[in-house]
Amino acid sequence: MKKTLLLVAAVAMAMVARAWEVGDFYANDPSGVPALVVYVDESGEHGLIMSPFAFTEKKFQQFKKAKTFAKNKKFYDKWYVKNPRKKLVKQGQDVTAFDELVEENNRKYAQVMEWIENAPRLFDGKLSEKEERKAIDGFASQNVEFGEENQRAIINYCQENNVDITKYFRQNDWAMQLGEGWFIPGNHELELFNLHFAEGVGKKHKLPLTKGAEAITKTTMYQAKTWGYTGGVTLYPCNLVCSSTMVKSAWSEVEENKDKAGKYVVNNGGLVGVIAQAADKDNYYTLCQFNNIEGYWWMFAYNAQQEGSWVAFKRF
Repeated sequence: MKKTLLLVAAVAMAMVARAWEVGDFYANDPSGVPALVVYVDESGEHGLIMSPFAFTEKKFQQFKKAKTFAKNKKFYDKWYVKNPRKKLVKQGQDVTAFDELVEENNRKYAQVMEWIENAPRLFDGKLSEKEERKAIDGFASQNVEFGEENQRAIINYCQENNVDITKYFRQNDWAMQLGEGWFIPGNHELELFNLHFAEGVGKKHKLPLTKGAEAITKTTMYQAKTWGYTGGVTLYPCNLVCSSTMVKSAWSEVEENKDKAGKYVVNNGGLVGVIAQAADKDNYYTLCQFNNIEGYWWMFAYNAQQEGSWVAFKRF
């Protein structure tokens, strides 16, 4: 009887789901992608995970040639591991938990680096702008705020119209290569991700600069946590994340969404400068942070795709 109760208790404990949090490392996805939790539903058991951002082969080789990963890891280990540990020791504190976290992060770092080395790459060939515009404009009427729907619709569109998905929808082709279930997030999924940092997207959620500092701290904490998995390289971005929702989609025409979109600008030497070279070349929205003398908020920029990163999401 006692053994039976112990077995029941063990099974019950095994069935208790882990309460995930945004920023947690999700290592065991069947696709092998070293992912990050970016949204969790009320149960704490399910949500969305994010892949590292997509590299073109050219950009990846530039990283390798410049030894970016190794240099950043060396810098990270000095300023975020060795120096803090010395302070703890000097203060007479127990560093056991600190050392365990560092060891765990190093295992995650090794997993990420191994995957990045062999990961699918974004197509980076030259395209005819006229043909690219034709392909994208042809699909725009079917485009929505839901990433999974966009992915399915793009596959059908390319098959029915003899469009090369690798060339003209390279980000979706890349996401499909990651494995079953991966897709480029749309504005809907990026809004869910954004809930970790703000109450919502758009100026109606604008905070005064005094409170905006608190919101920025959330971004900093997210970055600090994820840097532990990547040795100080931002492979899991939370700013300037490209969406699969198009600027010319029906989403743009919905009145309540107009507050969520805008032009992304930065302050360059006291002058306001537009991030992208030409707004009309940006086909997709980009989730980004925005702040000026008015305050701080998040929005979907229609001119920042050229500066953004493509990532893939998946449900878990």
